Amino acid sequence: EECGKLDYSSSAKKISEICTRTQSILSSVPEAGNRFPVYLISDFQKHIVDFNALPSFSKLELSFVKLQPNLQQNLSIDSVWFETPFRRSGQAENLLVRVKNHGNNVYTDVPVRLTINDSLKSVSTVSLEENQTAVLSMGFTNAKAGVQKAKVDLDDYPMSFDNNFYASWKLKETQKVLVVEGNKGKPFPKDLYADYSELQVNYQTIDALDLSVLSDYDVLIINAVAKFSQGLQLQISDFLKEGGVLWLIPDEKADVVSWNNFLGLLSAPKLGKWITEDRELLKIADEHYFFKSAFLKNRNKVKLPVIKSSWQLRSSLNDNSENLIEYRDGSGFLILVENENSFVYLLSSPINKANGDFYRHPLLIPVAWNLALNIPDESPLYFPCGESGSVEIKNITFEREADVEIRSKEESFIPTWKFTGKKSAQVYIPEILDKAGFYDIFQGDNFLSAFALNSESKESDLSYFTQKEIESGISEFGLNANILASESKEFKRTLIDNELGEKLTFWFILLALVFLLMEILIIRLIKD
Repeated sequence: EECGKLDYSSSAKKISEICTRTQSILSSVPEAGNRFPVYLISDFQKHIVDFNALPSFSKLELSFVKLQPNLQQNLSIDSVWFETPFRRSGQAENLLVRVKNHGNNVYTDVPVRLTINDSLKSVSTVSLEENQTAVLSMGFTNAKAGVQKAKVDLDDYPMSFDNNFYASWKLKETQKVLVVEGNKGKPFPKDLYADYSELQVNYQTIDALDLSVLSDYDVLIINAVAKFSQGLQLQISDFLKEGGVLWLIPDEKADVVSWNNFLGLLSAPKLGKWITEDRELLKIADEHYFFKSAFLKNRNKVKLPVIKSSWQLRSSLNDNSENLIEYRDGSGFLILVENENSFVYLLSSPINKANGDFYRHPLLIPVAWNLALNIPDESPLYFPCGESGSVEIKNITFEREADVEIRSKEESFIPTWKFTGKKSAQVYIPEILDKAGFYDIFQGDNFLSAFALNSESKESDLSYFTQKEIESGISEFGLNANILASESKEFKRTLIDNELGEKLTFWFILLALVFLLMEILIIRLIKD
């Protein structure tokens, strides 16, 4: 009767975890006997079976009860992701959605819906053959700035917990850019960002730079700085750890030793020799996400600029870099170094008239635009339920004494969190959160951010062990267990016999002794 009340769930435990927990509980019962009959009733879905991890149980008499699964078909949303690591307001996006068919049914034109902030953004359909996987591309345009809560859903019954998939990301209203100037004779072109309302740009010279303000910015441009002090290196390293974007532009007066020491810390190519010969740019990685939507189809008709003087950038096997723009000889003009959640761009030549016509070429506009606006996401799109994770929150004023709180529609939690900078913090997601959906992060009444949780995809896979495979596992790993067939008509009787057998044996022995005693008394009475 109680088993009939059970419903499908994404939450699942390994067999070894269940048995270990059971023995721990029973061991704390002093009045119980030395051995405990335990019946593990399951359909033995493959992802929960780990016979190899079962320890030796001194107090358990295990009986595996194999249920015949009624559910053999399931359609699930497995995961979602974006084509690029950058989000910004007004940008056309494609959210990729992986849908899986976990059975032998054929599905035709199943509707899949994308809703963002309770507004329907896209509808698509998916058709799947048996045990097939498909990836849908769902297009939409990012709306106004702020936290975006996206839900992808489809209709499939009776297993419905995996019909919905949640994701969350943040769109900023403005990006804060700091340009640090070194060589006064070759300043960074200020008109580059003059018409961009999305950018808030400040300029400081290297001599007057306040290192403590770097964490307030999203983008840091180091232009024509001769060398890096230890303090500057440390502050830039912290800036990158918090997900900042760094653009390095060395000029001919760069101290090669200082620059190369710093570039080595960034796993970036190093400066070689300063070349004063003309070098023609030949190749643009226009398929790279950095240049997404930057060019029209007739870009090949545009002549690329010629660079009159530049640094030769020397790559090594340890570099984590890729060329976004190349010279004719294949060496890099604009290089991207991607490390975890930070991006470092290295330009081999200053942006001014003396160093060639790049400073006035149309190519400079998409480079400057994308570099300043393409800020990596602060946190993943989603986290798995029941696992630890953390949300990065930047450019927020925190109250040091006030508690941070995680809230959902049903409940709230006080998480662990820590400062990672003056205006940034890391909030840890507790493992006890096991319900898929959206969660908001508050400090008092101040909304900070949000994140999404999704159920584990393993439970969607309807692959089961057969009774013979279970018997084989018991034998292979030498388990002190037996298996009962739930479909047998004598199943109930078997359970009763196993449960009462030890108790009845005691009474049978006692009755046998009583009868034996009575027989002895009768014999003596007859003799007398």
